[in-house]
Amino acid sequence: MLFRTPPLRLTLLVPGLAQALEARAIEGEGARLPFLECIIGQADVEALTTPLYETLLFALFGISQSGTMDVPLAPLMYSWDKGGGSPEPGWWLRADPVCLHPDRDRLVLFGPSHLQLSRTESQSLAKRVAPLFTEYGWQFQALEPDRWYLRLPQPEQVTFTALTALEGKYIEPGLPSGPNSSRWRTLLNEIQMLLHDCPINLEREKQGLPLANSVWFWGAGEAPSYPIPPLWRQIGWDHNPLLQALAAYCEIPGRPVPEGATVWLAQNSTIPGDYLVGLDSLLHTPDSFPCAGALQALEENWFSILYAALRNRQLASLTFYPMNGYRYHLTWQRSWRLWRRPRSLIKSVGG
Repeated sequence: MLFRTPPLRLTLLVPGLAQALEARAIEGEGARLPFLECIIGQADVEALTTPLYETLLFALFGISQSGTMDVPLAPLMYSWDKGGGSPEPGWWLRADPVCLHPDRDRLVLFGPSHLQLSRTESQSLAKRVAPLFTEYGWQFQALEPDRWYLRLPQPEQVTFTALTALEGKYIEPGLPSGPNSSRWRTLLNEIQMLLHDCPINLEREKQGLPLANSVWFWGAGEAPSYPIPPLWRQIGWDHNPLLQALAAYCEIPGRPVPEGATVWLAQNSTIPGDYLVGLDSLLHTPDSFPCAGALQALEENWFSILYAALRNRQLASLTFYPMNGYRYHLTWQRSWRLWRRPRSLIKSVGG
């Protein structure tokens, strides 16, 4: 009897992987991940049209988007942070607290993860800026220390840029644009003046902590439509709340990922279909040196096991997104292309 391949297809997202490998290479601490290199060397490669993790997630869920530098995640994340349920009507956007750091005559953006605000600090700062929004009749809520929300009764003719697209970069290219942009730029200036010498920032300055001296508007839009039936049988998440919120919004079953692919395969091998798993532990290791252990864990617990699963036909295919601008697709047949040599991820395309 011929052994038949179960149609178990996995799409794996590992944001921050290429950046972690590059950081260690720059520091002279290059990491060898031989099973990852086999996957990269034997896979078919396709360039992505978007550099953003959030934009890719929306595309993978089949949710339409108007551009490549922002996504309407605010209404979904607001509902998630409120405990679930259908998104409320209106035009939503995020107004997250950020640090604008001066660099000569320009400003560099650092997001909420850099600030690490406590809930008390967040609420105090939110109360200070709230009147600027409520005078327009807008609803403002700071549901989490790193996620603040605005709701407007109707859309504005303005284009925002995702915070993640500008993290650690100059803000000028991402400032609000469009017919109504002047109001939003004025708001940003007023907020910066209001927060400049507020008690929370004065205390943080004494402690040598980064200042929460502005907000960043992004993720704007109304609740989007999603495809029925859903594109995925199941979603697996690590830490990322957006992936969890998208699964809930699109009514797709989901669960936290186990520590390794061995358990994941055991959980799902009898239920064929298309699965999406996001492993974002590298996004939560801001310093390059602690990434060594996280990289090795990914190699041992995921890449080696998934590569073996492809070759022994436990997996029909692996589609891999390390968020370096490319998509890698490997089937069990192609995993036996022994003439194709292993390749380093950071040198695999255009390197």
